Parts: sequence; C-alpha cells; structure tokens
Amino acid sequence: MRSAAQLFGDFIWPVVLVGAVSRSWLADTGGQWLAGVLTVIAMLVLTHEFLAPSLRTAPFPALHLELLALAVSVVAVVRVPRVTGGFLEPGPSIAAALVVAVVSAKFVSLGRAIAEPVDQELVFPLGPGRWLIVEGDGRLWNHHWIVRSERAALDIIRLSTWRQTRKRLSARRIEDYLAFGADVYAPCSGWVREAADDTPDDDRDFRRAGGNEVVIDNGKELIVIAHLQRGSVAVEAGQHVEVGQRIGAIGSSGNSTEPHLHIHAECAGEPRRLVFRGFRRRFPRGAVVTVRTGHANQPI
Repeated sequence: MRSAAQLFGDFIWPVVLVGAVSRSWLADTGGQWLAGVLTVIAMLVLTHEFLAPSLRTAPFPALHLELLALAVSVVAVVRVPRVTGGFLEPGPSIAAALVVAVVSAKFVSLGRAIAEPVDQELVFPLGPGRWLIVEGDGRLWNHHWIVRSERAALDIIRLSTWRQTRKRLSARRIEDYLAFGADVYAPCSGWVREAADDTPDDDRDFRRAGGNEVVIDNGKELIVIAHLQRGSVAVEAGQHVEVGQRIGAIGSSGNSTEPHLHIHAECAGEPRRLVFRGFRRRFPRGAVVTVRTGHANQPI
C-alpha cells in the first residue's frame, strides 16, 4: 500500500542524492561540480515542496542529510582540477533548467492555493497524538485538484514519535497502520446531511470514492469527512451533532490506499480553506499537528 511518493522518500531519494553529491565530489571541471550542486538544490526544493510527507516518515533525518549533502557538494570545489572549465557542457545547463523548473513549480503551486477560508472556524477533528498532513492547503499537484469542491481538502495520518505511520516496518494489514481505528470528532455543530457506513475497508472502491463518510451542514458550509471505518459511524442523516461529538473512526474505505482521514469544506460546490481553532497557519503537505489532551498545539 506504499505510494510512489513514499517509495521515492524511502529508497529512490537517497540514491539520487548520493549520485548528485558524488558528481560534485568527483568532478574534473567546474561545470561538472556546478551541475552536482544544482541537482542537490533542485532535490531539496522538490522533496520539501512536493514529497514532504514521505520524508517526514522516512527512517532518517531527511532535511539534515540534504543540508549536509549540499555543504559537501559546495566544499568539493576545492578538489576540482579545472575549476574554470566545463561550463559549456550540457550538464550545468540541464541542472540549472531543473532548478528553474522546480522553483517555478513551487511558486505556481503556492499561487494556486485556495485563499477563501471557511466562514465558521472549525475544531481539529482528531484526538491526542501527532498527525501528519499528507495532502493539503489546496495547492496544485495534489490528487484532490481534479474535484473542484475538494481542492482544499486535507488527508491526515497518524505519526509515531519515531516518525513512523505503521506498527511494523511492513504493513500487511490495515490494522498495522497507526491511524486505523482512531476516533474522529465533529469539527463543528450542525445537521448531518449524509452518513454512510457500509463500505468495506481495504477494498479500494473507485465508485464510492469517499467510502464511509459523514457530511455536516453547519449553516455556512458543508463539512465532508470521509474514508471512515466500516461499522464505526455513530450518527445518522437528519441528526443534529455537537462540536466534539464522536462521529466515527479512521478507516480505509472507498478510494483509499491506506487508513487516513479526509476532510474538506465546500460552499455551493466551491472549495473553502480549512481553518481550525488554535491554529494560526495553513496546512501544507508535511505539516505535523501535535494534539495534546484537551487541546491542539501549533503545527511544527
């Protein structure tokens, strides 16, 4: 159930990074050295803008290793025999183009983030623990973008103290994921518009993408909470719920690759940026929300 981003962070990313550092360290010309340095810079921007969640859960301190790799690449210039040569070779130009491409993509992504916030501030829907935002902030290049009303959605998984999302190295069952079965609470008071509870977990269903979900109408927006565990939904359509009331548990129903909570807000089909009480910042990919007993702290 590992995603391409997770595989990149766990296995491919270190190989590419070592290759870029080696290119700088073993360079015969200044052009080869520069190509290696620029590749490391491009990797740094790429991973932390678009693959940040994977690096948060990788079994190594990714940011520290990237900064060390950049420092080693820069210092390697003292070993280059022909430091003024090789700049007309294709390598430096290709690496420079890569840096321009990833930096441009970063700013395009930031510019496309959903700006319009919800009318009514919400309460974070999960209890004590560390929660990782694997998709969020309404930025471009996330799988929610193709459905307009979901563009500002958050996908949230549980994170251990040691940055793991699973109880063991290889998750063979959905129960091996830390998020599975965690209680979900109503982020606002309102009327339940829809409540579904009959979609199996761990049986990917593209026809019912949201799986078991609860839709709450708070009078301002519709708050959609999806991929809940089968048999856990504790509310019914037409019922009034109070903020903080338990409504279900995290599952992996519908179009889901692993247990996680999907939440988004919409108004007349238009996406709204989620704002939670006690939080003063946005929720980009890779943000970690630490919730202690009875209250939530700032993302770190």
